[in-house]
Amino acid sequence: MEVGSSFWRRFALMMAGVLGMGVFISLLLEVGYGTDTCSFMNSSIATSLTVGLGPVMVCLNIVLFIPQLLWGRRMIGVGTLANVTHPYPRVGACKSSG
Repeated sequence: MEVGSSFWRRFALMMAGVLGMGVFISLLLEVGYGTDTCSFMNSSIATSLTVGLGPVMVCLNIVLFIPQLLWGRRMIGVGTLANVTHPYPRVGACKSSG
């Protein structure tokens, strides 16, 4: 695979989108609007276990990543790996403590 300027442009846009996901999930939780169903489930699990939302989301994404490794390996790319791990630690970091 040749890495040209098109790759870096797409990579920058992907990273902006992934960072935005973490920030905006935090914002939606802060204002009390809720999030999508998967994030809501993760938020409930995190509250029940008294751990942060970010680690719960990373763990669930890793569990959901296993079938993709088994049956969809050729579809995994940089975006997949970034989406599995990157935005969710920011969810906890962007939330206020009070």
